[in-house]
Amino acid sequence: MTRRNEVPRTRVQRRHLATVEEVKEIARERLVREGAATLSLRAIARDMGVVPSALYRYFPSHAHLLEALADDAATSMLEHVRMAGAVLPSTDHRGRWVAQLRAYRAWVMSHVPGYTLNFGPAPERHTEHPPDDVVRRIVAQLARTLQDADADGTLDLLNHPISEVVGVTLEVPAMHDTDIDPKIFSIALAAWTAIHGIVALEATGRLPLTDKAADDYFEAQLAGLTLALGFDDQ
Repeated sequence: MTRRNEVPRTRVQRRHLATVEEVKEIARERLVREGAATLSLRAIARDMGVVPSALYRYFPSHAHLLEALADDAATSMLEHVRMAGAVLPSTDHRGRWVAQLRAYRAWVMSHVPGYTLNFGPAPERHTEHPPDDVVRRIVAQLARTLQDADADGTLDLLNHPISEVVGVTLEVPAMHDTDIDPKIFSIALAAWTAIHGIVALEATGRLPLTDKAADDYFEAQLAGLTLALGFDDQ
């Protein structure tokens, strides 16, 4: 269905987009089975029944394909986190904060290859998105939740002791056009990195706990972090 004011795509454009999506879908399947190191356009071409050179008009290199997969994964993760907060009342700041961080962990644990593409070693980028773009975007989502809580008096972050410790005024690229207070962004970044550390260990199989113990540990750390920010215990 064509949206209002959207120029209809030509048959050639539709076929091009369909082929791009087919390549990425096969690549995602192979990524789960084999990992990024052995993913190749040649193998994908074989699965599609075409010659490898036919795919280079869509993805000039292996790196371009991985970058497209990483961008898709980042978009999926950010939307998953956003929706986790959006389904709750706008005044339930604590609920939204907790739900967003739980959603981040849940997404990572069910999309480990996509997580690895975004948070593993940073490759050379061929688009306008720098390697740290996904971090800025997810922290900005969390910072807005904290800023909303601060604005209505649920939190008092700028006068909270945590602000003196981690609430430094950061010079964050691409943040100049937002309404997020730099100190609140800094606090959100510190909080997210604490959670990210746990999730990263769990996603890579390096958290020395059983699945049930990992759940309990994550919830305990999330509760402690939430209390440390000044949210009421529930």
